[in-house]
Amino acid sequence: MKSPGIFLTALLVMAFDHAGAAPPTVRLGPVRRVFHNGEHNAFTDLCRFHDALYLTFRSCPDGHMVHPTAATIILRSRDEGATWEPIHRFSVKDRDTRDPHFLVFQDQLFVYTGTWWSGPTTLPREEYDLNKHLGYAVRSDDGAKWSDPVMLEGTFGHYIWRAATTGGKAYLCGRRKPGFEIGPKGEGDKVQSLMLESDDGLVWKKRAYFQETGGDETAFLFT
Repeated sequence: MKSPGIFLTALLVMAFDHAGAAPPTVRLGPVRRVFHNGEHNAFTDLCRFHDALYLTFRSCPDGHMVHPTAATIILRSRDEGATWEPIHRFSVKDRDTRDPHFLVFQDQLFVYTGTWWSGPTTLPREEYDLNKHLGYAVRSDDGAKWSDPVMLEGTFGHYIWRAATTGGKAYLCGRRKPGFEIGPKGEGDKVQSLMLESDDGLVWKKRAYFQETGGDETAFLFT
């Protein structure tokens, strides 16, 4: 079933004692729709890069499930979220660009997507397979001009999620089947979570397992 493409944003004002003595205080402000194209729009991420805010999400005319018609859209706001403009849209042939996430790394803004293989048409649910996942990225120096989608080496068979940086390297969560075993699509206890490491944000290798079973969607936080 198609869902209306509605995005709601809220102004969050946070005051936080960095010593950890007090929790953050959040004030919820006006709620506004910032994008609508009549498609299924979901799976958002938000970040600040240089002097602007960036919002990314998946958009698909055919709905939530796995379709090659999906694309990733990036919006930019130069006025702290009051107004937004589309600045980039990309897709990958025969793949569904799902769950986009931002990473600011080496003074570039990356958008990572864990793409489902679909083929030329909608993929039946019984044919979903984690082993066919492949990560892609686009990146920009200024938030205006973007690269073409680049395949992420070392991510085939991994459903990539969020990334973070520390010590001059990037780290990415990737879920996969143990030994890339052939079988059901890959859910529940029979999924591992790995920490992948990269020097450039494009070529990845295994750094460690952090969930041997029950792998899930994880965000790293380095302090």
